[in-house]
Amino acid sequence: MRLPNFQRALLISLLLAAGAAVHAADKPKEATFGKGKAGGPTLTRDQLRACLAQQTQVQQTDTELAKVQAGLNTDKAALVKSGETLAEQGTALDRTKPELVEAYNEQVLARDKAIDELQARGAQFNARVEAAKAQREVFAKACDGRNYFESDAIAIEKGK
Repeated sequence: MRLPNFQRALLISLLLAAGAAVHAADKPKEATFGKGKAGGPTLTRDQLRACLAQQTQVQQTDTELAKVQAGLNTDKAALVKSGETLAEQGTALDRTKPELVEAYNEQVLARDKAIDELQARGAQFNARVEAAKAQREVFAKACDGRNYFESDAIAIEKGK
């Protein structure tokens, strides 16, 4: 049986498309950390495992730092408000009564102590930010722009 030309052409194109699909299925899909380009260096499964662990650690650190920073900002706002309140109380303070002056001074000292504690926490936070920055740089140097096979990432997620 002989097929007309258009049917032959259709059959040939279908066979070629099926063959291309088989070849595409043979080639593993690639993904990239950051802004990598196709055809660049590909991570081994062990390197990918290390990069994924580093990426997770960087993300956890960033999340923790955001929470700490929010707490510092909240505490700073409270100290600013307490400073405004103390300033108002100071102008209305009856300085002829020593017990009122002493109570006011104790509040000022307590606020000053809270400011010192906040500044110490801020210094600790800044040190952690610098450490996180270094951690991100290590991750970027080792992993950013590097390709990996998605099948390897899936295998790692499954514990292989």
